[in-house]
Amino acid sequence: MVKGGKKYCYSWKDVRSAFIDQRATFKAYGAGSWGKTVRRTFVLKMVDGNKFLFDVSRDFPDFRNGVQLEEDLKRYIDVNVRPVRKFSYVSGFALLLVLILVWLWLKKMGW
Repeated sequence: MVKGGKKYCYSWKDVRSAFIDQRATFKAYGAGSWGKTVRRTFVLKMVDGNKFLFDVSRDFPDFRNGVQLEEDLKRYIDVNVRPVRKFSYVSGFALLLVLILVWLWLKKMGW
């Protein structure tokens, strides 16, 4: 594997954990078209602390034949597939609300 331009070589027993993180998100498919999709990120955590992530989504994987790559990896290591995390507007709304409140407070203080 290559990470940050540095090559790494591991055996299968060096994999501490492996899982697929699934997250609902939006993806643009071209000008004026977008839709919901599930982004599936394959995460490999190694015994030395390195973590490798790559996309195995059905729509736009990082590698050609991402589904086949996922199945091949499952033959060698135990892979936990996490449930889909829903897209949430709450965190963005909360941040916007805090920024507005700070702006109002600064305005009141004479900034």
